[in-house]
Amino acid sequence: MAKQSVGPIVRHIDKAILGITGAVLLWAIAQYGVVSPNKVESDGEMLGPAQVDNATREKADALRDRLRRAEAPVEPYEDPMNRVSELVDPLAAAGVDGRIPRMLSFPPRVPEVEGGTITSEGHDLIQVVQLDRPGIQSGRSGAFVNPPGTLGNAPTRSTDPTALRDVNWVTVSAVFDRHRQEALAVDAGYNPERAKTLFTGADLERRTLNANGSFSDWEPVSTVADQVLPELPEPEVYKVEDGKGFNVSEDDREQIEEFKNLIAQPESQLALMRPLFLGTDYGDEWKYPRGRFDYEVTEMDAEYLSDAETCRYPECKAGEVQKDLDFDDLIDEFEKQLKEENLARARKLFEEAEKKAGTRDQRKVDKLKKQLETAEQASQIVKARIGKQVLWAHDAAPGSIESGRTYQYRIRPRIYNQYAGTPPLLNDPQNAKKIELVGEWSEPSEPVTIDRDTIFFVRSGNAKKNECKVDLFKWVAGEWIQKQFTVNVGSPIGEEVGRIKTHRGDDDSVDFSTGATVVDIVYDKPYWKKGRRNSRNKQAVKTTALVYVDASGHVYEQTEEFDENSDLYDIYKNSAWDPPR
Repeated sequence: MAKQSVGPIVRHIDKAILGITGAVLLWAIAQYGVVSPNKVESDGEMLGPAQVDNATREKADALRDRLRRAEAPVEPYEDPMNRVSELVDPLAAAGVDGRIPRMLSFPPRVPEVEGGTITSEGHDLIQVVQLDRPGIQSGRSGAFVNPPGTLGNAPTRSTDPTALRDVNWVTVSAVFDRHRQEALAVDAGYNPERAKTLFTGADLERRTLNANGSFSDWEPVSTVADQVLPELPEPEVYKVEDGKGFNVSEDDREQIEEFKNLIAQPESQLALMRPLFLGTDYGDEWKYPRGRFDYEVTEMDAEYLSDAETCRYPECKAGEVQKDLDFDDLIDEFEKQLKEENLARARKLFEEAEKKAGTRDQRKVDKLKKQLETAEQASQIVKARIGKQVLWAHDAAPGSIESGRTYQYRIRPRIYNQYAGTPPLLNDPQNAKKIELVGEWSEPSEPVTIDRDTIFFVRSGNAKKNECKVDLFKWVAGEWIQKQFTVNVGSPIGEEVGRIKTHRGDDDSVDFSTGATVVDIVYDKPYWKKGRRNSRNKQAVKTTALVYVDASGHVYEQTEEFDENSDLYDIYKNSAWDPPR
């Protein structure tokens, strides 16, 4: 058989195919086994198996946390009872002129039974949610103590000097879980309108630390507010003549409705939840409580305030813009107010700055305008109902709080009974007489010690006369007034001085009484000066010691040597009012 000639392509094609497949195999191994093995794309990133699991777990945890923190929105609900008029007279609801003669009255008249009742829904009154543990802030101020107005008629904040008083004050604040309260009402079968929480105020009690370390019994506090509730309606529940139910008179129902309409006003709710503090002239500045809540108090207020007002407290009240401020000063103040979220004042400052802006300032004005509009839009979102609201009360009546004493406080909420005046709707008709529902007392607050308004220092002792001199300082109308007294065993430390020169006048009257009484005076009390106890000679200085009992029954000892070298004495002496010469 003759040989056939074979070309080089035929002879080597199998090797070429093996080379190509080998190259593809090596590329696949490098691409999927070395460079990026088993990776998938997730949110724009290439992730391996372990990374995918971790990323998925993190997203799931974040979603779970958001779901746990989220507050369920209150679903809108239209009460069908609002359409009762349409059902009773559909022709009138359709706009048919009532003067057109009708063949028959519509609807057919139902005979009225005197004292008739509505079929009971069988509701029980709900329990009021307890407030959390209260927070405390305290101070001493010169406050204008004016009579409060009735709710809805806030008095003018008078600055009459005759109303100015030195007062120690304590503000007690606590958080009320409104969402939880309304959930309890819904669970009890209340319709959505009756499930809403309307506050009527808060009660306050305190107890005092005794000398033996125990606390006294709880005592009610007469709180201070600029507006107070009117007298509560007192409906009388009577049994109807047929003996099958209970009701209240029409007059009682009208009084209850008027009361509810009054407290339901947004400004009334704010006055009852968070009453404004007294106007002050000197001393410690009162500021609204902050720092302990999920939301700022001003954010909670937003639900009840008009768009033109963002803050009701003196520290952030929107005021008139000074006309003499130039553009740069206005912008500086604007940015400060914007940062503090005082949007009403920020808006006024911006409008004034816009008027004074030059051509080169226009880009800055446009930028700040966008920032302001963004902040204002955000504030509208905050106006949604916040689930938790802060309640507070002021213990600030003149003479209520004693300087130097230690107190504990507790607080409880009061809310409106949405079934007041409706005996037929209650399992216990007598509960219709209750206008308010009162919660349980909160846990006691942390103890708070009131700063002393009178302090004294031992100056010298005289064994021959059996007496001792003390320098006494009294806080009077924002100034420390100094007076020296001579005391002996059994005498009070300090007394009222009828004629003394102070910043209020040359012939002033100041009560220097401390409530303390001298128990003993020791004239040769050993006293080691700082560092001397560890010296080699171990000798002590002889000094006068004054032993006394204070108003709360605690026994103390003060020495002349210690007081003379006390930094505290120097502080009071340097801060005391110095008569002009």
